[in-house]
This record gives sequence, structure tokens and C-alpha cells, in this order.
Amino acid sequence: MLTLNPTNSAHCCTIWRKQSAARRCVFMSHIRTSWAVTNNYASSHAFTTCFIIVHELDHFDNGLLYKCCTEISTYANLVGNSVPELMEVYQGTGVFPVVEKEWTIIKNQTSSNVFPEALSNVLPPKVDTQPFEDSFLQSMFAYDYDLMGYKRSRALEMSCKEKDSKTFVALKDGKCVGFGSIKKSCLDAGRVGPLYADDPAVAEVLLKKLLEAFPERKGFAMMTLSSNVHANNLIKKLSCPTTGMCYRLHSLKRLIVDTKRIFAQSDMNFSPF
Repeated sequence: MLTLNPTNSAHCCTIWRKQSAARRCVFMSHIRTSWAVTNNYASSHAFTTCFIIVHELDHFDNGLLYKCCTEISTYANLVGNSVPELMEVYQGTGVFPVVEKEWTIIKNQTSSNVFPEALSNVLPPKVDTQPFEDSFLQSMFAYDYDLMGYKRSRALEMSCKEKDSKTFVALKDGKCVGFGSIKKSCLDAGRVGPLYADDPAVAEVLLKKLLEAFPERKGFAMMTLSSNVHANNLIKKLSCPTTGMCYRLHSLKRLIVDTKRIFAQSDMNFSPF
């Protein structure tokens, strides 16, 4: 028997259970819906990600789950990611006709150590970097809103205060001009994201600070955009290999942001940037 258990509409987690006398198996997909202001008009975007499927039941009624996820966001601009080998599947549904052509998501990760000594610590004039403090939040919220085009203050604050994480903020005359976080991944690696900055030099110093502040990491991961040359140069400086890539898909229209300021995605599975 398949049963559906949605949670609240703000963070809708849709769960299908196939139950039998012997075992219970779970299929799960995550949908995050947010009201955004893009190109000076309001629209609803739903970011669809994170299909968790028991391996033995792969391809078993997954279409029902996918159909449910799209139906509960009928009027939203659905946004998601696809690995190259599944592009034909997603495109075949007709749900994601709009493919981002200007960039792809690059997965960079290694189980080996990377060395922050390879990065510069030279900041532009009047710019300083500081460990996260609550007093920086309002300026960070304003910076994030200017970049993303919609408010996600609560998520940002929770991210900065997450266990096993460090956040640094770049300030110029008291105003946020960039920030970044590093967190422990499920493999105990140091996963950097987000990393936003107006200036590549600021992004490089922030990345150096984050790595220095997280010496217990066992490996490194950072998701970049192919169009941000400076971000990918940082990956090369750290001698971190590229392990994969994803395409960005949309049901209605592209999400337009200044990708030159995005040096690492917040979390490619739970956030559009």
C-alpha cells in the first residue's frame, strides 16, 4: 500500500511508504517553496530535490512520487538539478522544458586534505573579515536579499548557527560585502557553502579563513558554477578534483542572479544557490 504524508507547505516533505508484512521502505522527496521577487516581479519558485530511494526498490512507482511533487506546486516555477545521465528522463516528462544554458553546477570534492596556505590573505582596502556574530545578521540579510532577490533570513541565521560549522563575514565600513560557511559533511569533510562575495579577492580570503578555522576536516567539498572563473580558479589552487556536474532545470523560466558573486552554492540539494 502506498500512503502519502505531506508536511507544511513552507517545507513540504512528501513521503511514500510501501508497506508489507516483512518490511517498510521509504521514498522521499523534498520540495521547498518560496515567494521571490525576480526581475522586479513577484513569482513563486519551488525548488525540488533530494529523492531518497531504497536501492532495492529503485524504479518502483517513483513516477507517482514525482507526479505528486509537481502537482502540489502547480502554479510555481519548479527548479531542480539533474545529473547528465538523467537529463533525458526529466526532459521526457515535459515538466522541465527550460534548461540553464549559461552555466552548470560543478561538484568539487576530495577525501584528501587541502591546504589553505595555497590561498591569498590580501584583502581590498578597507575590507576586513570577522568570525560570525549576531550583530552582523541584519547586514548579511540585506546582502543575501540583494543577491538572491527573496528573503530567507531565518534559513540564513540557522545556517550560521548550525552545529559543526564556522561562518566568516567580510565587512567594508560596517556593511557586509560577502560571507561564507564551512560545515562538516556526512563523510566528515569540510563542505564550503555558501560563499558569496562582491570581489574575488574577498572570496579567496574568506575561503582561506574557513579552511583554517576547520582543521578537523577529513576532506573537502565545494560546489561551484561553471560561469564563475574565479571560483573555479580557487578550486585549482587547492588541487581539488572535479568529480561531476549537474544541469539546472526550470518548469517556467530561468532564475536570474549575479553568478559572479556566487563562489560556492549554499547547498545544491536544498537551495537554488
